[in-house]
Amino acid sequence: MVGCRMGGLFPQRSLVADLQANDRELSLASIGPNTWNRMCVLAPYTTNNMAQSTLGFPWDVEVRTGIEKRDDIYVLVFVNEDQVAMYLKMPRHGGDLLHSETLCFEFSDETLYRDELGNWTIQ
Repeated sequence: MVGCRMGGLFPQRSLVADLQANDRELSLASIGPNTWNRMCVLAPYTTNNMAQSTLGFPWDVEVRTGIEKRDDIYVLVFVNEDQVAMYLKMPRHGGDLLHSETLCFEFSDETLYRDELGNWTIQ
């Protein structure tokens, strides 16, 4: 499995391995593209309309990922300005990423923290 970005492929296995190997925290700067200012987490069954509401601009998540019919992945979308710089299909078994009320995070909020139950949040 791989995640895609403009201009090439980004191996997603390294992200899953990082999530499984790290005890309590993981820097998003180490997994994202060189330039991004916001990362959004799209939940299973996200449609294009839902993605637009979350991202703030239209992006065809259905064609690119098939997430609107899937419950086994999240899509991490790294945004630079109002364009997708890179996206990753993240298997849910790699760690639950929606234990936060916020779906998008600024680059300054770049660390994931694991709670006692093994779920990841950004604080």
